[in-house]
Amino acid sequence: MDYEALVAGAKRHGVLIEFNNGSLNPAGARHGCWENDRIILELCRQMEVPVVLASDAHIDALVGSFDQLEPRLEEIGFPEELIVNGSADRIRSYVNRYKNTIV
Repeated sequence: MDYEALVAGAKRHGVLIEFNNGSLNPAGARHGCWENDRIILELCRQMEVPVVLASDAHIDALVGSFDQLEPRLEEIGFPEELIVNGSADRIRSYVNRYKNTIV
């Protein structure tokens, strides 16, 4: 996968890249996700591409849980301001920037 092209394309087209907490669960079926996520997040930081976090919950108790993502984001120093759904103001601002755009 050409991660750089992926992130550059997301920036060019105003697309958010989603990172799923559930994919990083060590008891889950997906292994090696963090290595890919880390590369993409580093490129997002360098290119100032905003991201969105998702719990990827399959049961109600895990909705909104970021127990796998948060420590990893802190570890790599990923900027809070690039996490669009990190605050109501940021997500509102992001969504409203396309409010009057005709596609």
